[in-house]
Amino acid sequence: MCKKVLKKICLIFLCVLLTAGFTMSEAVPALAKAKSRRDLLGSDTDYTAILYDSSNGLPTSEANAIAQSSDGFMWIGGYSGLIRYDGSSFYRFDSSTGISSVFSLYVDTKDRIWIGTNENGIACYDHGDIRVYGRVEGLKSYSIRSITEDEAGNIIIATTQGLAYVGDDLEIHLIDDPQVNMEYITSLQRDAKGNIYGLTLNGQFFELKDLHIDAFYNADMFGAEPVNSIYPDPEKPGLLYMGTSGSELLTVETVPSLKIIKRQSTEPQKNINSLLRVNGLLWVSATNGIGYFDEKGVYCELSDIPMTNSVGNIMSDHEGNIWFTSTRQGVLKLVPDRFSDISRLAGLEPMVVNSTCINGNDLYVAGDDGLKIINLSDYSMTENELTAYLEGVRIRCIRNDSAGRLWLCTHGETGLVCYDPGDSSIVSYNEKNGLDAPRVRAVTELRDSSMAAATGNGLFIIKDGKITAHYGQDDGISNTEILSVEEGPDGRLYLGSDGDGIYVIDNSRVSRIGHDDGLTSEVVMRIKWDAQRKLFWLITSNSIQYMDNGKLTAVTNFPYSNNYDIYFDRHSNAWVLSSNGIYITKVSDLIDNESIEYSFYNKKSGLPYIATGNSRSFLDDEGNLYISGTTGVCRVNINAAEKDKSSIKLSIPSVELDDVMIPVLNQSSSVTIPSGSSRLAIDCYAITFGLNNPRLSYYLEGFDKAPIVTTKQDMQPVSYTNLDGGRYIFHLNVIDDETGEIEKSTELTIIKERSIFENLLFLSLSVIVLIALISFLMLRFFREKNKKLLEKQKKDRLFIDQIIYTIAKCIDMRDSQNRGHSFRVAYYTRMLAQKLKEKRGYTDEQINEFYNVALVHDIGKLSIPDRILNKPERLNDDEYQIMKTHAQKGFELLEDVHIVEDLAVGAGFHHERMDGKGYPRGLKGEDIPEIARIIAVADTFDAMYSTRPYRRQLDLSVVLDEIRRIRGTQLEEEVVDALLELADEGRINKQAVDAAVKFISS
Repeated sequence: MCKKVLKKICLIFLCVLLTAGFTMSEAVPALAKAKSRRDLLGSDTDYTAILYDSSNGLPTSEANAIAQSSDGFMWIGGYSGLIRYDGSSFYRFDSSTGISSVFSLYVDTKDRIWIGTNENGIACYDHGDIRVYGRVEGLKSYSIRSITEDEAGNIIIATTQGLAYVGDDLEIHLIDDPQVNMEYITSLQRDAKGNIYGLTLNGQFFELKDLHIDAFYNADMFGAEPVNSIYPDPEKPGLLYMGTSGSELLTVETVPSLKIIKRQSTEPQKNINSLLRVNGLLWVSATNGIGYFDEKGVYCELSDIPMTNSVGNIMSDHEGNIWFTSTRQGVLKLVPDRFSDISRLAGLEPMVVNSTCINGNDLYVAGDDGLKIINLSDYSMTENELTAYLEGVRIRCIRNDSAGRLWLCTHGETGLVCYDPGDSSIVSYNEKNGLDAPRVRAVTELRDSSMAAATGNGLFIIKDGKITAHYGQDDGISNTEILSVEEGPDGRLYLGSDGDGIYVIDNSRVSRIGHDDGLTSEVVMRIKWDAQRKLFWLITSNSIQYMDNGKLTAVTNFPYSNNYDIYFDRHSNAWVLSSNGIYITKVSDLIDNESIEYSFYNKKSGLPYIATGNSRSFLDDEGNLYISGTTGVCRVNINAAEKDKSSIKLSIPSVELDDVMIPVLNQSSSVTIPSGSSRLAIDCYAITFGLNNPRLSYYLEGFDKAPIVTTKQDMQPVSYTNLDGGRYIFHLNVIDDETGEIEKSTELTIIKERSIFENLLFLSLSVIVLIALISFLMLRFFREKNKKLLEKQKKDRLFIDQIIYTIAKCIDMRDSQNRGHSFRVAYYTRMLAQKLKEKRGYTDEQINEFYNVALVHDIGKLSIPDRILNKPERLNDDEYQIMKTHAQKGFELLEDVHIVEDLAVGAGFHHERMDGKGYPRGLKGEDIPEIARIIAVADTFDAMYSTRPYRRQLDLSVVLDEIRRIRGTQLEEEVVDALLELADEGRINKQAVDAAVKFISS
């Protein structure tokens, strides 16, 4: 009885203290202006809000819980089950694993993932192994609402019917306390010192120590609105934040006793579901949206995001991105983005932006339908006399001058417009006052403060309000469509034309630089003087070039050709705006024109808008580039350092062996796979949730000859088939965009067991047997092949011989007065070649070819008229000249025939003489082909030793005397000597020769 009275007294005393706490609470404004977007994520960049739902990869549009494991993977729980996200793709675990309807997630100190379900108990995912706990294992309720871990490593589980825990024995144990046994526990939170705080559905609050309820507080102690969420301050143990079901945040001290020290409004957000402190901001998620308390305790609503309904959990990943879940809208990610969407901040409707320019604190945005002005302090839109004047006008370029005035280049009657913001005056230079041009494309201020305007009618110079000069066709500018103008350090003006290269104006003298001077294209969209490097940069329609002391160099190794503009940051990088994004590379790489390492930004990597073709973007002194985009304006600070890629997590969580997953428990160890496995797939990931697209390389050492280079966006599954037994190392690397060097890497050793067939002794014996078998088979194969080849060669040779014999017969039939001459010359040629065989090293095959060549040596006579060819008496001079053409005709007829070597040579040069007095070419000595020199002797001998229409056959002695006489002058000495030796040996027998020829030619 005394104990009950004492307990009531303590409760009354505690209520008094809490009431005092209410009295001491501060009054804070309900809602204040939001912080700069560049401060929210703790980096000097803007942020982008990305919503994942069923329309862009997330299997569902609802999410209850979110957590991140140490390997970088993001785990999302929803009523559809468990989902893993690697920054590129979502993977949903099949419900056959026992995991479905996920309500809560927790990653413990051993990197195990604890999955609380709505109706199936709790599951533990331990590197691929899944264990499910339900009523059979000791749970009182299948519905798990929250999970945490105490300092002893016990996994504390909040259910709809009290508390339980999983100890070192991996078994379920109940936390038995009547105060919570039947309570619906909604939340468990652990502070920096390991203290665990809990909350019930009715708003009751308790503390858990050493697996026992240490303190328990009723809901009415906190005010009229029940507490809906709790969050221990991560840096101040004993300090708690409590979100109510209304619009109130309570700051509570738990030491030495529970005390509310502050109440703050979260209007318009109501029903606070979760709290998280990141980078000095306390984030709030509520049923109707998201907000945060800044460092001064001022609450700000986050209104420009796509998640506004049923927002639940909040978490921050390893890169500082902030994630939110919604049971109706999916998952939201706030991610740093070096690009700021100015159009969205200003509420600007989509428009094609041709030019941007800052004057004062206003951003001037030029489009095809007029001018927009955005105040950069609050991104409000401004209208004034200038916007009214240019309504509906196409504006191509805006530039400031040194007097603070704006110059606007337009198409149509407005011409070139000068606007003075100081006195709001507007002056238009057009046809009425001397600027006779239908289009003004660009304008720049010269060193003498005059303005140079590039137009469709050449170049105009304006000074002191007057047009002082015009350069057009009369001055040598044949193509007056000028796209750009730049002044060089020497005062020369460089004009980029639309199809005729560059015009250079030097003291009124105009010269031209074109394709012959090194321009890759004569459409020159941009010319820029680079004062730091003392050269000009050119953007043409198909390349980037630079001009140094008049010498043009094309940057041929640049990865893209359709570029619009180029800018330079303080780190000596070039920013190239192109039709597919932005390329960033070292200027030195462009100049060296060798290997160009680059970073690339497109819409996937946070660039809101692609640059408009031939547009002009404004770069301020701080490095802020206001990009003129195809549907809006965005800003990027080109001097700001790029995000550190060291935060990228490289992970190889598993390998798949013939479609069976094998978890990788520790990447520093190895994975052993059996010898009989066929396909190995390596699940490798470069996990980053930022907008950058890091370059990666991977290779399997021991198999791949060189690394495969790709990007995260383009990374494909990696697999290998039929690997030999042995040791392999798989390498996954992050590549530095600027240097090409490896910035971060991980590796996995893979050992494939050797099969019996890969055993060294077995292999040695197998090789010996295989060699013997192959040798036998090859020997047999080549014997058969050689046999068939020889048979074919015989048939081919016979076929060729028959063709040549037939041609020779045709020649003799045509030359009826010298019938048999072709065969006799061939017969003598073979005899001479055989006589010279030993001395000259002729083969039997060569001698046979000589014979065939000689058979058709007079084929050119087929072109000689019958009246000359078959004339019964000597030819006159004219006829002889025609007859001599048969040699050249024969060469031309056979020069494309290669079935027998030197056919054309024998026909074309057998009338050449050793002294150079022969025909058709007058060749001399050894310039005459060898076969032709042999045929010449045989032909000359047969001509004298056979009957001709105009004389009878000469005696052999007379013929031989004549042969001796012309030895060395007409005929080759060595061949003549061979003929004389044959005669001395009695081997030249006219009757025998005629008989042989008759037999062969019959």
